Amino acid sequence: MERKYRPLQKYSDPAIRDNGVLGLAYIARTKENLEKHKVKPIILKELKQNHQNEGRVKDAIDDVNLYMKWEIGISKK
Repeated sequence: MERKYRPLQKYSDPAIRDNGVLGLAYIARTKENLEKHKVKPIILKELKQNHQNEGRVKDAIDDVNLYMKWEIGISKK
């Protein structure tokens, strides 16, 4: 399923890329089935580059982490 969201990551508009990350969060919430090795790079790229929609990206990351029991984007101290 996450393959469907990769094309959205190629757009220059940060809002469109943000929607791809939100779609991944929706899949995590409803299906609890994502492939970490495919999803993590997409999400981390948006976290680093999409400053315009940073809050929405962080919310999506929180959802993915919660439902998938991952720790993407969390600093390890």
